[in-house]
Amino acid sequence: MSKEVTVAPQAYIRSGMAQQLIEQTLGDGSEEFTLALLSTINSNQVLQGAEPVSIIKAGFEAAALGLPISNSLGLAYIIPYNNKKTEKYYDDNNVERTRTYYVVEAQFQLGSKGFKQLAIRTGAYKRINETDVREGEYIGINRMTGEHEFAWIDNDTEREKLPVIGYVAYFELKAGYSKSLYMTAEKLKKHAKQYSKSYAKGFGNWVDDFDGMARKTVIKLLLSRHGLISGKLAKAIEADQSAFNGDDTYDYIDNDKKAETDDE
Repeated sequence: MSKEVTVAPQAYIRSGMAQQLIEQTLGDGSEEFTLALLSTINSNQVLQGAEPVSIIKAGFEAAALGLPISNSLGLAYIIPYNNKKTEKYYDDNNVERTRTYYVVEAQFQLGSKGFKQLAIRTGAYKRINETDVREGEYIGINRMTGEHEFAWIDNDTEREKLPVIGYVAYFELKAGYSKSLYMTAEKLKKHAKQYSKSYAKGFGNWVDDFDGMARKTVIKLLLSRHGLISGKLAKAIEADQSAFNGDDTYDYIDNDKKAETDDE
């Protein structure tokens, strides 16, 4: 059973109560924030049935990181998910029972560009990038340095004809330290299946945009495991793919638990 939203998100966001909250939180940026939020909702039919407060909270997460919500920019997104809820009630015989229902809630997500943008803002990174890896390009791992080695195909036309076998992320700090992380496509699918309930059921972002989610994942894991982490970057890693509960905790709607960032 699903609970329907009693107030359309667009109407709620335009309401005096919501506008007061937005103005108190963002000040001069409230009008721009409201317009961006409304544009995002209008472009996503499923999001139009989401709990309005969850949409605003997801938007606040992006604003706190200084990232605009825009699908075209690819920095940060607001994604709707069915969130399973349970509540206790008493039947006509005064017997306590439990019922389960689903609510569409908004989840804050970063794109690979969002993670790169936050890393660049620390001022510590000289280079940071991610790319797909095509058949024949992966050589192997250097056991001495721990770095992955590749033989890149220069001809883009010929390269694009080859199947994608994995994804790699790389950064180099201005201090000279560098690190890369390579994951095969199969390992990324295993990761998605483990940490995304929607992927395991055959729908969601991992199904609709595997390339984008794979790129984001290798960047996120590389930074969380080996990068120089600033306050905002740490917050981004924590908040990604979550719904903010308002008590300094996060609810990872699409995951049974927060996606691991330690080495597997």
